[in-house]
Amino acid sequence: MRPPGTAGLTYVGGIEVECHILKITDPLAGLTDCTQPATAPAVEALRHDYQYYSENMLDQLEPVITPTRHALIGVGLPLRILEPEWGPGQIEISLDPLENVAAADAMIILCGAVKQVCRRMGLLASFMAKPALPNVYSSGRHLHQSLFDTATGRNAFAEAGALMSNTGLHLVGGLLEHARAGHC
Repeated sequence: MRPPGTAGLTYVGGIEVECHILKITDPLAGLTDCTQPATAPAVEALRHDYQYYSENMLDQLEPVITPTRHALIGVGLPLRILEPEWGPGQIEISLDPLENVAAADAMIILCGAVKQVCRRMGLLASFMAKPALPNVYSSGRHLHQSLFDTATGRNAFAEAGALMSNTGLHLVGGLLEHARAGHC
């Protein structure tokens, strides 16, 4: 018998997140800078130019990517890929799919670990969708979602002869019903 309130389904979330790594040129840490609201440090691009998925961009970011990779694996995250993204100093991190609340926990741990590694190197990691900086490319936070029948392990979104099962349609409908514009 299932616990009350469950449908015998397991949620699986795949996380893919992008962020900007910026050089801190002035931490603005003087007492006169310690105001409310906080004054952001002065930053500049970590590297020049937009990347075209070349190994040269990966090589330029290696001093950041290697310690970040080690930190993410060290805190137990199932790292799938860590690579340069489109914008100057922008990276993308993808994790293997995780079940239930572990996916949400992983996102929080990932952001904290990346920010700490960068800060120790005099860098700033920004997970903002579009920092208010000139020529900064947008970053995404993608969540790939699935439901599986807990007993059989079968995909709850698949249904023979249909594009999507009723379970899948209800999940999408619930997301649309409860996600306010700009808050999803």
